[in-house]
Amino acid sequence: MNPDIRHFLAPEDVLLDIDAPHFDALLGVLGAHIESRHGVAAQHGHAILARREALSSTAIGAGVAIPHARLDGLARSSACLLYTSPSPRDKRQ
Repeated sequence: MNPDIRHFLAPEDVLLDIDAPHFDALLGVLGAHIESRHGVAAQHGHAILARREALSSTAIGAGVAIPHARLDGLARSSACLLYTSPSPRDKRQ
């Protein structure tokens, strides 16, 4: 199988200039996006991402992190690309 990234990442899943004063706020933005695109409650998406992040950091360095989690209720795998500067991980609470 050779999946095309467009199957997972649509143009509307690329969010630029996100205002997230800290990493938890960024997870909240992701939760809200999951709700708007997939109908899974924002609070649920945020909580699952935060729980996954608490197990082990998804930071890979240079301000890049790849928060990810398995969410019940999604019909398919999905991705979202967020850009914020400076990195909210630098201001983690």
